[in-house]
Amino acid sequence: MTFPLDITTELQIDGVWTDVSADVLQRDPIKIKRGRPNESSRAGPSTCSVTLDNRSGNYSPRNPTGAYYGLLGRNTPLRVSVNGGVRFTGEVPAWPPLSERSGSDVWVSVTASGIMRRLGQGQAFLQSALRRGVPGLPSLVAYWPCEDGEGATQLASALPGKPAMTLNGSVEAASFDGFEASEPIPTAAGVVTWTGPVAAYVGTNEAQIRFLLAVPEAGVASTLRLCHFTDATAEWVLTVDTAGALTLTGSNASILFSETSGALSFDVEGRLLLVSVELTSDGTADVDWTVSTLEVGATTGTTFSGTGTALAGTYNVGAIQSVVMNHANSFAAEDEVALGHVWVQSEVTNIDDMADLLAAYAGETAGARVTRLCGEESVGVTIVGTSAATAPVGSQLPRTLLDLLREAAAADGGILYEPRDSLGLAYRTRADLYCQDATLEVDYSAQDLSRIEPTEDDQATRNDVTVSRIGGASARVELATGSMSVNDPPDGVGRYDDSVSLNLAYDAQLPHQAGWRLHLGTVDEARFPAIGVNLARSNFTSEVGNYLTANQASMETSVADWSAGGSVPPTLSQSNTRAQDGTQSLRIAWGTGGVLPLAQTTVTGLTIGRTYTVSAYGYVPTGDPGLALVIAGIGGGSAMTTKDAFTRFTKTFTATATSHVVQVWPTPAPTAGDLAWVDAVQVWEGSAAVTFTTALATTTQTVQAEGLDLGDKITVANLPTWVSPDDTAQLAQGLTETLTPFDWQIEANCSPASPWDVAVYGDTTGPGEARYSSSSTTLNEALDTTETGVDIATSYLWTAVDQPFDIVIGGERMTVTAVTGSSSPQTLTVTRSVNGVVKSHASGAAVRLFKPAVYAL
Repeated sequence: MTFPLDITTELQIDGVWTDVSADVLQRDPIKIKRGRPNESSRAGPSTCSVTLDNRSGNYSPRNPTGAYYGLLGRNTPLRVSVNGGVRFTGEVPAWPPLSERSGSDVWVSVTASGIMRRLGQGQAFLQSALRRGVPGLPSLVAYWPCEDGEGATQLASALPGKPAMTLNGSVEAASFDGFEASEPIPTAAGVVTWTGPVAAYVGTNEAQIRFLLAVPEAGVASTLRLCHFTDATAEWVLTVDTAGALTLTGSNASILFSETSGALSFDVEGRLLLVSVELTSDGTADVDWTVSTLEVGATTGTTFSGTGTALAGTYNVGAIQSVVMNHANSFAAEDEVALGHVWVQSEVTNIDDMADLLAAYAGETAGARVTRLCGEESVGVTIVGTSAATAPVGSQLPRTLLDLLREAAAADGGILYEPRDSLGLAYRTRADLYCQDATLEVDYSAQDLSRIEPTEDDQATRNDVTVSRIGGASARVELATGSMSVNDPPDGVGRYDDSVSLNLAYDAQLPHQAGWRLHLGTVDEARFPAIGVNLARSNFTSEVGNYLTANQASMETSVADWSAGGSVPPTLSQSNTRAQDGTQSLRIAWGTGGVLPLAQTTVTGLTIGRTYTVSAYGYVPTGDPGLALVIAGIGGGSAMTTKDAFTRFTKTFTATATSHVVQVWPTPAPTAGDLAWVDAVQVWEGSAAVTFTTALATTTQTVQAEGLDLGDKITVANLPTWVSPDDTAQLAQGLTETLTPFDWQIEANCSPASPWDVAVYGDTTGPGEARYSSSSTTLNEALDTTETGVDIATSYLWTAVDQPFDIVIGGERMTVTAVTGSSSPQTLTVTRSVNGVVKSHASGAAVRLFKPAVYAL
């Protein structure tokens, strides 16, 4: 990486990203903050502070002579990039003009924020799941949610411009809250009728009326008319009787039509149901009817169907004209039948398709909820990890969008945050945080760090945890023994209790959720509120190596990664006639005529905005055309004209994508029989060709630091003894970047990574190493500083399977190479002081695995 940095600041003005970098004052660094400000909080809105020179008045929104007058305002998008890579995307909520007293220095200090800021301010609750979902159903012609307030004198339509339901009699509005997919709906009382006129529409020979129904478990005192509706041909009535059965009747005297379903044994008492009545005709005397119910939580409904026949004419299902609920009923005081969410569709659909909506999406995964809600609200979202592997969540209740998203993230345990490169959200799943390889590897002894700040504190300590399910049960766990237990010091740290309510799908999740939170809250390690690097320091160097694979570069094994192009493409083959590197090269036999004959291959893994040099060795016989390297879409380098000897030729370019096509062109145009050999091809970061190598480019700390994102793992090796004798691994919970043309500081607020390295069955090394430890093993003898035969007393026998493995005694790390003894005491053969700690140990000291197996949530 070279300095000064190419820092680009843009504003989206009139829909176009406009470069305003020339107006950014360098006296104040650009500062970007993302993620969690500390370990215990959740990720908040990202921010980016920029100071703009406003002597022109262009950044004063109310200045009519400014270049951007009428185009700047609240939440104008802002983007900051470094060397072509986006580091921040957000919105500017305010434009405060500032000036020193003389007026010669005028500026605007803006702080742009990610979309969470806007989503967290002045946002109303999202409507109930049904209220949000029903308007999107196909062929909807009428809809009354019936979620009106307690004093309602009519029931409003949810469709713009459509009539409300009128009430004839008393109704106890907002009195039944049993459907989690709905706000409270009415219960009928006394003599009451709800009449809903249906605005005229073109009939389709199909009609469907649906509504929510909750009949008390004790049933009703007499048969009640739940729903009465008319189409152009007949009137229909659905009733419920004292046995909980539903009956559908239809009639029209003029065509001698009279149909009854008889008592349909739905047994509706005490159940939360969606009821559907469906009619279909085909222009004959017959009409097919269906009555279905779907219970909350079920995936399939119960259905009865039949066919009625007009004896004196045809039956055509016309447009529904009106829907009347509780038609001419006289409810007993004890009936308390709840009805709501009445709608009409002009086509028949499958009631089973309503299962998720009726259940308020209970049981969907956290990742699916985040994706669905963001899609419904037109908020861009990226899921990092596997959505299907996230925790099942409970019902979607009316909340703000941001609260619902955070609720889902809390249930799963991942990170909801804002990505760098787009104005939207991202969710990193809990499972994606497990068993990571390090994104950034630094070495304290090599002076890789510009800042390191360890702390031994209790900010995240929780050793007595209760988790409750919203609307459900609870589970409590505590750590009774060990250094982080509820016992008073020195046997523990004392009690740190915590209680959290989560929107989980099932009570069975509770013990696991409580145990996982106890695990996270009892990590006996230092956390690092600050691990910082400065990319301007000399030890943050560029990549070293070839971006092309060995087959692309040296041709020793194959030339299959090269292809011919052009309207008369050349013939490519592997040749041992001559070579620059090894014994093989790429032989190109040119044809005659055509457009742009060439040989080509693709280089990947590039960083946009960086400079690279592609080089190759070419051999051309006397009389045949020379060669040039070309980057497709960018341009070519100088031609190689030396004949009868391998000669190097090059092309330097700036990457505009992460991959580019490298081409070899003849110059001038060839004729049939012309030949060329190409070998030792290389793509290297920088503006000059270097010694050829087939070694692939390695990811350096610069690339690692640039790519570091929220939740990524950082390892720090060779810590000083005043911090720890062991290396540390931390997860980046928050990131702060400070940018000037000659300085690029990246600082991470971290928490220990070790609790996220969960056991992976069968793994004996790496982050997922899975070995069971013993909680009751102690030294059976005193150890001096050099003894390598360690006698242990244990309740559970140790085995030598998959050795070596590490143990810890009194802070000294030892590597076990053998285990002997078929009963306690046993003897461990060890290598001492592998972490540099040299000390003696008393008999009875605890012996534990350095990395015991931890179950994932």
